Amino acid sequence: MVAIDAATNPALLIAYQLSPDLYELHAYSDMASMRVDLAMLAWTLLTMCVFAFWIFRAGRNLVALGHGSLAFRPATRILWFLVPFANLIIPYHCMRELWNASHAKTDLGETPPLVAIWWGMWLFSFFDLIVLGVFAGPFELMTIIWIQSATGIALAALAIPMLWRIARAQAAQRSSGLTAIFA
Repeated sequence: MVAIDAATNPALLIAYQLSPDLYELHAYSDMASMRVDLAMLAWTLLTMCVFAFWIFRAGRNLVALGHGSLAFRPATRILWFLVPFANLIIPYHCMRELWNASHAKTDLGETPPLVAIWWGMWLFSFFDLIVLGVFAGPFELMTIIWIQSATGIALAALAIPMLWRIARAQAAQRSSGLTAIFA
């Protein structure tokens, strides 16, 4: 879902470049362009919900694996993404702890490079419209949209392996626990 979400904007931009007369960039005079925007918004919200559910489940898995001394509970890992200003820092700590505990690290404050790079890209994607809007004139709207699209693809390219590695590390902890039971 993350990959599809990242690819929707570039796909629409390519379609616009190939046939600009079929698309109106700003005007919602026809219902088709509004439906496309609403469908993209719905898909993005669905992707966010699935991502949040995955984070929640991964946190619950850690509790089930016996990691009782975590600073963040499964539900709070998601809630910190919604708190203004705190959502610029705390979710990074939540994901770092999720990574480290999943990989059975003793130092939960250690900074894994993939998580740090993902978080930097997450922050950039959060602020890119503001930063690009300040430095670009109105005639460069398509450039801004292309940069946002590239940022979304890069963010997905970082998120997918991060989530996959966390899931794989948790699966390894589960199987090692079973091995100890049957030993």
